[in-house]
Amino acid sequence: MQKRVAYFPLALVLVLLSLVIVTSGRELATTLASGLGIDQAGSFLQSISFPLSQLGGQKSFDSNLDTLHNRASLVSTAQEIRALRDQFETTSIPSNTLLPAKIIGYEGYLPGVSRPTQLVVDKGSEDGVIAGLAVVYKNNLVGRVVKTVAHRSLVELLSKSGWSLTAKTSKTNADGLLRIEDGDILLQNVVLSDTLEKKDIVVTKGDQRIGQGGFPPDIVVGEIVSVDKKPSSLFQSAKVQSSVDVIHLTTVFIYTTE
Repeated sequence: MQKRVAYFPLALVLVLLSLVIVTSGRELATTLASGLGIDQAGSFLQSISFPLSQLGGQKSFDSNLDTLHNRASLVSTAQEIRALRDQFETTSIPSNTLLPAKIIGYEGYLPGVSRPTQLVVDKGSEDGVIAGLAVVYKNNLVGRVVKTVAHRSLVELLSKSGWSLTAKTSKTNADGLLRIEDGDILLQNVVLSDTLEKKDIVVTKGDQRIGQGGFPPDIVVGEIVSVDKKPSSLFQSAKVQSSVDVIHLTTVFIYTTE
């Protein structure tokens, strides 16, 4: 009985010491959280996990962007393949003389207000392109190269005023000079003895020069929509409508003459 009484004070001391340690531990945790500006341990963990959740959202966002980019690339590639197939299936120009060029820009184009007068394509002097080369799509004339840099070229369209080329009608074989004036394509200087008819097709006469480019013969310019013929005039003329809508093109072909 005396031994039990002797152990009792020791046991009581141990219990009191345990309570002090537990209480001190809680106060220490509270002090640490307060020093960090966080009221509770749960809030502390949440403050850590929040940036991690943001990181996961960023990865998901980047993944969506990559998916959209891949889809756009597939569509662009499909369009280029389709353009190549259509070009080589329908054109009378030898395929080894045609250089595919992707349209990467428009000059003078304001949707709903104005038509483009020039194109920028992704082929240039390093690709063998020189000023004066004809630019076509299928059997249709698109324009001509007027300026080149290493991997870019500026192409004047049939809507760009100030340039001309020799042409003829495919049905009646009437020769004339094709001019671009105020965005209109005009077949001029046609003698009165020749016949011009509405809906006749106007094609290039052919004016290639060695080392200087030019237009191959029989490339379609467009269709005659009106004829202006006066007996008192020396010549007659016709207004021509191009058969190419460049707005819907993604790829054109440069006639390299090689």
